[in-house]
Amino acid sequence: MKNIKDFVITKHLISVLNDAGFDAFVVGGAVRDMILGMTPSDFDIVTDAPIETIKNLFPFPCHGKITQRFLIHAFKFEGAIFEIASFRDEGSIENRNDAPKPGNAQTDVLRRDFTCNSIMWNPLTDEILDPLDGIQDIHDKILRTTRDADIVFAEDPVRIFRAIRFQRKLGFSFFGFEITNEMIRDAMASQNADRCRNEIAKITKLPAGICRKGEQQ
Repeated sequence: MKNIKDFVITKHLISVLNDAGFDAFVVGGAVRDMILGMTPSDFDIVTDAPIETIKNLFPFPCHGKITQRFLIHAFKFEGAIFEIASFRDEGSIENRNDAPKPGNAQTDVLRRDFTCNSIMWNPLTDEILDPLDGIQDIHDKILRTTRDADIVFAEDPVRIFRAIRFQRKLGFSFFGFEITNEMIRDAMASQNADRCRNEIAKITKLPAGICRKGEQQ
């Protein structure tokens, strides 16, 4: 693994949380990429530790605009940025710009976009939490939303372009939804237009000819 240094640090951060009596997992794209035999670009951590406890265990200056309000502590360590988040529950909020409530592993996976990004893994104990069958979806090469697709995309239109990027990068097929021109137009007209453009830039940087299953969509 080219990113072995960050992975070793991630394991240490998880061990600190475990030693303090808390569950902690790598989550998201890093787990997905390792299942696919790809090198993760970064490692995000989720835990049942409260945000104040996380900050006490890792008393580093908060990096960037991510704040305690969103139950995330991001900090720079050994030249890399690490994010540790408390389990969150967004089931009762209407706008993703609103602060989430503390939650548990089940509520945390439901706030994510696709099942392939909802898998939690503790590299120290090899414990895996996969309540949405994301591993099977990865093996089947399908991109499935964690909840009703209309709700997932309405919460954050940027996810439309993430879906397109994952389809082209990973060769996954859309499952249970399709991306229409109308959806793309609405997303570009929303308050998330700048973030959408950032995702489009990532798509255009992908090598040509990656699309396989589902390319017609």
